Amino acid sequence: NFAASGPLSFLSSAGDFFLPYGVILFSLAGGSDIPEIRNFFTGGRSLVLITVLIVGTLTPVLIYAVFVTAVLRLSGDTTSPEALSGLTSILGQVWIKYGAWLGFLAVITSFFTIGLNIQNSFRLDFGLSKILSRILTAGVPLTLFFYGYKNFINILSFTGAVLGGLEGLLLIWIWRKSKIKGDRDPEYQLAIPRPLLFLLVLIFLAGVIYQFIY
Repeated sequence: NFAASGPLSFLSSAGDFFLPYGVILFSLAGGSDIPEIRNFFTGGRSLVLITVLIVGTLTPVLIYAVFVTAVLRLSGDTTSPEALSGLTSILGQVWIKYGAWLGFLAVITSFFTIGLNIQNSFRLDFGLSKILSRILTAGVPLTLFFYGYKNFINILSFTGAVLGGLEGLLLIWIWRKSKIKGDRDPEYQLAIPRPLLFLLVLIFLAGVIYQFIY
């Protein structure tokens, strides 16, 4: 194993940290929604925008923590990858079906939100037509699915660690550039200490590298 003996051996020792990293990062990703939130809810008012962002970030974290704790305490060693089937013997088929439908709704609504942002990016950033943007947005995931990419956990892990990590790096780079070359007053100021910024860059980079090695 290259990571275990090569210059990236630190990733091997940090395996327990990075194993759920991609899935967690995917579950918390929401940066692409911020422009829509700004336009729809606040009209750019700084105090309201900050409140919405903080509440919108912390609420899912709390819900995820409660859900994970409950599942682990109930199913223990029989916990399944998608968390629900391992609870069948405890909750019964009916409640598992309800949970599956809730999970489906959560995933499909996220797909619509992310897909809309990707479609807009194709149109506005790359100048593609509306039809081609829709085909690329919806067609690529379907094509990958029919080619055999069906492992739910692996897909979430890759999407979160690689795409989420790259998005995080780009956001940090954009934030730094805006501090230097920005010509407009932002809705609010965000002061991030350099050590924390450096740590975030290292984590994002390590997550991307780890995903390709393991």
